[in-house]
Amino acid sequence: MEPVNAAQFLCPHCSAEVAAAAEVCPHCGARLTSPAPPPEKRDLLDNRWVVLGLLFLATGALGLPFLWRSKGFTPVGKVVVGVIVTIYTAALIALAAWAVWWAWRSMQEAFA
Repeated sequence: MEPVNAAQFLCPHCSAEVAAAAEVCPHCGARLTSPAPPPEKRDLLDNRWVVLGLLFLATGALGLPFLWRSKGFTPVGKVVVGVIVTIYTAALIALAAWAVWWAWRSMQEAFA
């Protein structure tokens, strides 16, 4: 319904001026109920599984700000998952450092 002034609107069916409080157009009989508001969009970061996938599969400790912004975790849950992700990330870094050290030692032995 398009506003004409503060007290009237245009009927979307017949374009007649209708009182703002009217539920039915007196000219054509069409119902003038306003459309339902759109459903609230939920943020992806509020989905626990999306955040956990982001933390463990993609970003590790770099994803902790996403965890803290998420409404899908309680404050205690955020601390627990944050500690686990930090340990997990440290273990991955240690594993990568060991792999580089092992490769370096293997190359030194091969060329010695």
